[in-house]
Amino acid sequence: MQKAAVEILNAIYEQDFLDCSYGFRPGRSPHQALDELRAGAQSRKGAFTVHVRTMGKRLRRGLNEIAQWCQAHRHEPVDQQQKTLNAKLRGHNQYYGRPTNYRGILKFYWGAQHIWRRWLSRRTRGGPISWEKYNAILRRHPLLSPRIMHPG
Repeated sequence: MQKAAVEILNAIYEQDFLDCSYGFRPGRSPHQALDELRAGAQSRKGAFTVHVRTMGKRLRRGLNEIAQWCQAHRHEPVDQQQKTLNAKLRGHNQYYGRPTNYRGILKFYWGAQHIWRRWLSRRTRGGPISWEKYNAILRRHPLLSPRIMHPG
């Protein structure tokens, strides 16, 4: 009974799969998928590399966590905030810092900068900190720049 159901479902859904789809299909194996991956994932020097990019969902989740932390700790001294934010940026770079993902870690860095400025602005009742004043803060308390931690 189950085998008949599998055959019917395979006949229905097989036409929807692309040629590059390998998972749990008749006549396809994971080894074939890895061969396909090796062919499509070569570095500029021709070596095998894993192309990694930060998923948008994970980028937003990480920036939301930065925002929640900045909100909760906005009244701490700026140098303590900088140390913790740099630790968070370092961890992000260590996990996502691959040559094929520089754009993703750069987006995270820019997002963290904007979030920190917004929450530093809310420490007082004045308006937002000007970019000129914020850049002066960044010169004294720089945030860790994005870095590729896992070369090719």
